[in-house]
Amino acid sequence: MALKPLLLLVFAAIMTFMSVAEAQSNIIVHVNGTLYCTSNATPAPNGTPTPVFPNATLQVACSADVVGNAPSNTTSNADGTYRVVLIPRPNATVGSIVSNCRLFVLTPLSTCNPTLPSVGLVSDLIFVRTVPIGFLRIAYLVAAGGMTLISIAEAQNTVGIVHVNGTLYCTADGSPGPNGTATPPVFSNATLQVACSNNVVFNSPSNATSNGNGVYLVVLLPRPSSSIVASIVSNCRLFVLTPLSTCNPTLPSAALVSNLRFVRSVQVGFAWITYMAATAAEFKKMNSLSATGFFPKYPVFHYTKRRRYCTRLPAVFSTLKASPPPLNEFAGDDVLREFLKERELSGDFIAKLSDELWLRGMVANSKNLGEFEGIADNQKFSSGSRLLDEDVGQESEGGFLKLKRTNEWLLGDDNSAPMNRKMASKEVRDDGERRKRLNFLRYEALKRELLLLTVSIGTACSGYCLIALSVQASVSYATGVLFSCLYFQLLCKHADNISREAVPEVFTKKKSKKIGIRSEDLQDFVERTLKGSSIALSSPRLVIPAAIYGLWELSQHFGHDIFDFQLVPAMVGLFAYKAAALVQVYRDNEDLQFIFPENTDRSKLQSSLPMAKSQSPVLVEPVYSSVIALLIIVMACVELCDAVTVVDVYRLVQYDLAGVPFGSRLAALNHHAGSSLFSSSSAGAAVTDLSRTVLILPVRELNLTFIREYIGQKKPLGGLLLLLPQVFNPQNADSGGGSDHDSATKVIKEVLVELEKLLLHANIPYPVYFGFEDDHVNAVLADVKKNDATGQPATATTGGYKLVVAAPEPKKIASPAIANIQGWLPGLKADGDSNQLPTIAVVASYDTFGAAPALSVGSDSNASGVVALLEIARLFSVLYSSAKTRGRYNLLFVLTSGGPYNYNGTHKWLRSLDQRLRETIDYAICLNSIGSSNNDLWIHVSKPPDNVYIKQIFEGFSSVSEELGLKVGLKHKKINISNPRVAWEHEQFSRLRVTAATLSELAVAPDFLESTGGLSDSRYFVDEASISRSVKLVAESLARHIYGQEGKSIDIFADNSSLSVNPSYIRSWLQFLSTTPRVAPFLSKNDPLIMALKKELADHTVEVSVQQEVLDGMFTFYDSISSRLHIYQVASVTFDLLLLLVLGSYLITLFCFLVITTRGLDDLISLFRRPTSRKVKTA
Repeated sequence: MALKPLLLLVFAAIMTFMSVAEAQSNIIVHVNGTLYCTSNATPAPNGTPTPVFPNATLQVACSADVVGNAPSNTTSNADGTYRVVLIPRPNATVGSIVSNCRLFVLTPLSTCNPTLPSVGLVSDLIFVRTVPIGFLRIAYLVAAGGMTLISIAEAQNTVGIVHVNGTLYCTADGSPGPNGTATPPVFSNATLQVACSNNVVFNSPSNATSNGNGVYLVVLLPRPSSSIVASIVSNCRLFVLTPLSTCNPTLPSAALVSNLRFVRSVQVGFAWITYMAATAAEFKKMNSLSATGFFPKYPVFHYTKRRRYCTRLPAVFSTLKASPPPLNEFAGDDVLREFLKERELSGDFIAKLSDELWLRGMVANSKNLGEFEGIADNQKFSSGSRLLDEDVGQESEGGFLKLKRTNEWLLGDDNSAPMNRKMASKEVRDDGERRKRLNFLRYEALKRELLLLTVSIGTACSGYCLIALSVQASVSYATGVLFSCLYFQLLCKHADNISREAVPEVFTKKKSKKIGIRSEDLQDFVERTLKGSSIALSSPRLVIPAAIYGLWELSQHFGHDIFDFQLVPAMVGLFAYKAAALVQVYRDNEDLQFIFPENTDRSKLQSSLPMAKSQSPVLVEPVYSSVIALLIIVMACVELCDAVTVVDVYRLVQYDLAGVPFGSRLAALNHHAGSSLFSSSSAGAAVTDLSRTVLILPVRELNLTFIREYIGQKKPLGGLLLLLPQVFNPQNADSGGGSDHDSATKVIKEVLVELEKLLLHANIPYPVYFGFEDDHVNAVLADVKKNDATGQPATATTGGYKLVVAAPEPKKIASPAIANIQGWLPGLKADGDSNQLPTIAVVASYDTFGAAPALSVGSDSNASGVVALLEIARLFSVLYSSAKTRGRYNLLFVLTSGGPYNYNGTHKWLRSLDQRLRETIDYAICLNSIGSSNNDLWIHVSKPPDNVYIKQIFEGFSSVSEELGLKVGLKHKKINISNPRVAWEHEQFSRLRVTAATLSELAVAPDFLESTGGLSDSRYFVDEASISRSVKLVAESLARHIYGQEGKSIDIFADNSSLSVNPSYIRSWLQFLSTTPRVAPFLSKNDPLIMALKKELADHTVEVSVQQEVLDGMFTFYDSISSRLHIYQVASVTFDLLLLLVLGSYLITLFCFLVITTRGLDDLISLFRRPTSRKVKTA
């Protein structure tokens, strides 16, 4: 849509810089502004509130015949705004209107404020700007600054216009001679001119020509002053520029000049006409213009072309007493008035709405032009049409000669001179230019209606997609509608700019009527094909579908985690303009309207009347038919959108271990859906060919034996979609946290654990995705099961559902990074003690690994350990905040990465630690999986249980566990240094001879890549109370060891004290970690998770640092871990063939019907006869 405002901006710039002198005849002039109740009609300075002048009568009067409806009156509104509409003459320009017209305020100022004088106002006009509206152009004029006061009492000297008139005789001085003598002949067709000095008249010099009776009239438009009559008498002269010898050869070839004298003033409406004539001495003869003493002051010009002025009272002050019509923006434009009236009478709801929006837009354009155009137009289009009807009815009053109006005007009852506009209207109606403009208006209206229909259809379908489908589908469809509007605008622009010269000659060439195919025909065909293809391919409209596809590609690559742009709804939305065209065809085709039989006679009668179609009761109201057609289009578009269901899916991890491939090796999916590994058509279940089928298998109904055999035998499969219950959805983490779990969920968890083991250690050559059960997916699965039960699996020939995942080929992740985070709580060193304090390390691994990396949140393994470490750090930070309670031990808190990969991050952190610092570590406690509701915990060690340090650790934990009602056991497992497998995190410490132990709920070390936070490790199975008890167990044991209180029954972290465990803190961090996947290779160096952990540790410890390392090269991971699954409901080939047959039969029937009704049955039969051969007879 960015192209349309750009075109409008360029067009507006061209119109702004257009010369005013080049204005065409299709221009309308608006004189508008706001009238204030001040001495100069301008607002007070410095933003002071200024009262307006409401209900004041204003008038624009012109001296020359440049405006057809001058003088034009108006009345200011309640807010002081006014607008006077002027209709220029065909040859008039905006510059001539500015030069010859003035704005008068005819209501005294004392009307709005008694303290102001009883005077009027007058002002010049200045040009503001021109605004194009369709084929019209509106020129806006305003008053030139502050207005000048004019005394109403002395209007004969200061207000109105000046008429210099009289009779010119063919004598030496232009006078009729002394009384009693014979009247001399008159001087006809003589050019007279009034020229003034000191700029007292707007239109000086002003010319006139005497008529056949010698009568002349020169109209002057005075400038405002205190004494206009005196200034004109003093500064103006009347010249006869035609030599006297022209009327009488006996007279000399000389010109005449005379002073002016005041005769009288006559009030016409609200204005005054001041009459002046030559002085009593009449004209003085002058041999040349330079012979007078006035030449230096009076710039007299000769006009080669004589211009004849009307000698009657000009229309400046005498006509159009009535207020302007409601549609005064277009007053005087007969073509537009007739167009609007035609649309009002014969248009349907869509046409009327389109016109009203168009008119409101034009009024809004006039309102946005600044303070000079603040005029408001509150009249409706319907009322404007009614007043147009009243104007037509009033125009017919009095007959063709207007005798009634003429009589009233002569008697003084009406100040408006009668005008007969029927003749002018008839002349315009017969004009070809008028018909051209009328057709152009209809064409522009058609474009507006199509655009309105496009937007309406798009809005309706977008709303349905929002309610029935999803926000993504709605926004995608709306985007397609926007592109459809842009496409339609480009199409209209192409149609507007097309010309005969732009069409290649080959398309305008007449087709030969000769029988057979000639070489010229083949040449023309090839030329038409090439040139037509080049014209079509060069159209900028073809960029729009490519742009939609580009948006979809960008969404797939970058933004699919936030918003998924859907291709199919956007493409359907692109064709909204075609749906609008179908509705328009229905509206324009009268044959599609319903005619009721009982009203047939009346319909025939009214069909003979012009513009009576919409008023005829025999036709269904067009608004209802349009609404019905619109609903049909909306339903069609909705059906297309409803065929698409989009769900989030998560791909099985793809990785290489020492060069051996594991996991799902493909990501793209595009096959039909199935629900069973076996066919139900035969008595004995037989395995079917599923190479082009995507199996949808709910985990709660999964048969692990069949899946293990199918994967183990590497049988072909198009794809596999495993549906998980919502309880395993990380986004439903609020549903967890209890100790009572139903047995069915536990069974599903056990199945999921076994399934994850199977998938992680298998090489699967097809895409495997995980999804979650919901209403849409369950409905699709039910339909698929129903189809499979009939023994007809979904194929291209039978139809069904098609699953599509448009994912790119997975790529290797180069140099996956791991990050370790550490923080210190320094102990209190005694004075004079140079030895380093011993250190106790609390360690937990925060990353996870599972079958679906995007779902591996590890609520128990090892979010529980991370939460416990953060809470322990918070508790000891309170103790260590005061020197009185600070212990003699340094506390080191470490969050390590790479736990699922033999604790690679812990290994790298220990290697990077200074050896002297490593030697100060008294012992390390590693926390792993402590969130189970089971009260049994195990301390896993590598050193023998009889080791002094091991016994000390175990005894400390045992004594505290008894007080808490927990049971803590000891598990010893030797380390095999030659085996790279590291089962527990403390083994990395033991390999460097550092005493360490792991506290876990697991009694046995898990196998490689197991119990690392996979699919089954959800928030639902983690107990917050168990984590709180474990935190208190570790904190009390460490505190008693640090402060030398072993074996004593002391409760340092007592409940309801300042040092008590905070369940809210544990709950919030457990909630956050249970919704955040933490597979290390897919985390960036500045991942929000790493930054959040660093910030939280920094709030409780000091010297916090992040160590960035690279994961060892034995692991290679691939990207594309999540995507969007599009489920399409496709029809079978049989349905397509049946639809083709129905459409073909319909077209053939329609063709035969049209031929029979228009040409007869014989012509139809002749089309299928074999033509008789032509035999050339030789002589």
